[in-house]
Amino acid sequence: MNSTKNLITTIGLTLLLGAAQSNATQTIRELFDSLGAGGSFNGKGSDATTVGLQSNVNWTVSPAGSTAIAYKDNFSVDWPFGGLEYNGVLLSSSGGGQGCINVGPGNLASLIDTNTALPYGIFTSQSYATRPLTSNAYINFRADGTNYFSYRIVKSYPWDPGDNSVGVAFASGTDTNAHFVGAGFTRITPFLAEDNTTDIGDTVFISTGSLGQAGITNHPDDTGGPYYPRAYGTAGLVNGDIRAGLLVGRIITTTGGSSTMNAKVYLPNNTPDSDPNVIVWDATYNFSETNVMTQLVLFMHGFGGQDYDAIRVGTTYGDAIGLELIGAPNGSPGNTVYAGTTLTLSQSAGLNSGAFPMAFQWRSNSVDILDATNSTLVLNSPTTDFTADYSVIVSNYYGVLTSGVRHVTILPAVPPFVVTPPASITRYLGAPATTLSIVADGTPPFTYQWKHSGTNIGPATTTSVVTNTLAVGPITLANAGQYSVFITNQFGSTNSTLATLTVITPAPNRIRRRSRPFHPMAIGAWTTTPIPSFTTHGAAITGPQLT
Repeated sequence: MNSTKNLITTIGLTLLLGAAQSNATQTIRELFDSLGAGGSFNGKGSDATTVGLQSNVNWTVSPAGSTAIAYKDNFSVDWPFGGLEYNGVLLSSSGGGQGCINVGPGNLASLIDTNTALPYGIFTSQSYATRPLTSNAYINFRADGTNYFSYRIVKSYPWDPGDNSVGVAFASGTDTNAHFVGAGFTRITPFLAEDNTTDIGDTVFISTGSLGQAGITNHPDDTGGPYYPRAYGTAGLVNGDIRAGLLVGRIITTTGGSSTMNAKVYLPNNTPDSDPNVIVWDATYNFSETNVMTQLVLFMHGFGGQDYDAIRVGTTYGDAIGLELIGAPNGSPGNTVYAGTTLTLSQSAGLNSGAFPMAFQWRSNSVDILDATNSTLVLNSPTTDFTADYSVIVSNYYGVLTSGVRHVTILPAVPPFVVTPPASITRYLGAPATTLSIVADGTPPFTYQWKHSGTNIGPATTTSVVTNTLAVGPITLANAGQYSVFITNQFGSTNSTLATLTVITPAPNRIRRRSRPFHPMAIGAWTTTPIPSFTTHGAAITGPQLT
């Protein structure tokens, strides 16, 4: 690729803040974008950015009557994924200023958990909220499948360290007998596992069972229901001045009910793996489940600041981490063109171009192309040296993905040739203007000279486009005849085949008809009534019609 090689260099990729648009497999994204102006937990999530949740449906909270298991935090419009929330990189909320979910006791402070004698929402395990999924977002534990999910979290702030647990799950219903699967973060250390010895404080954990199941005997107040730690990561994993991160999970289902769930947390300033096959999961749990999960569940408890936002669920890993898995780029007008034909390559992922757009880097034969950092790559007037394998690297805050390879072939320059000749047509006299068109190929630019009965029609037209159209009309008898087009480029010329424009004009004719309705026994007078016959190019089409 001699003329292009001089323009090729290696450019370092910049990871930009952003999030991918939804694709065909994604079921849920950006949940907390419509929580209602009142601040209570009554959001319907009907904004366009919410996918996979039934619209115009309120949350169901437990205990019944509670409206403040969580509330909209107007202060934390954006939340950090950096070292500290006041100097880290901010991930934007999709809520357009609506903020995130924040744990707060609210009126739960007056509602006492009879099992623990503690207020719901404060170190108690029996407060949660559910919201119905749309049918195409159900997670079916009766069929083979894989789902990925993620959500972002700020677990506490330097000025309000708190002692909270939080998680997201999927359940078969809303009552305490409903089955669920989910993953979240445990409270700050020390937090003991079921053996009453192992410290699993401040780490990612997996939980399954029923929403109302009992907790661990030695500390039931923070392990019952969806908080029960079936599997967990290393204690103190979510730590630092600010306990924040991105939780990513995977759910594998089978027709027989044998299931596996994995969970991993990526800490601030870490980039999640771009390939799920190389993830070292923090927690893995094998279990049996045969329910169909129809509800999204939020569970949280504790006292202190806590925000989380941007739940993402889909059938590909790219759905969860904010990058779509993309195929090979496509060329327009095609992946094989003649020299001189401008070709545009575009990536097939639906990636956003908002305030923090995606980063693109196009490559030729695995080498970065200088300044080729747009979402499309335009090869202007390419020569045969541009024949190569093309790919594109896309990146956002969460990671980097490389597309498949598309081979582009630039054929040597050739004289023009006709791909689709003009077609013969028939029109009535006085009809509106009509068109004749031709499709040619070869090396642009092309010069088109249309002819009528061998005589040039106006000046020739030069264009790089491989199509050319001639407008004829409104239709008169003078328009009838044969049309052709003479096409040239710098390498030669060609003539199209002839196309005939036939003009039909009505002509008067007469036929006898009865003056009254026909009856086989009646004898009546005959009259004559004009009816049309037709003339084409002066040749009459005769044949009376009975009226």
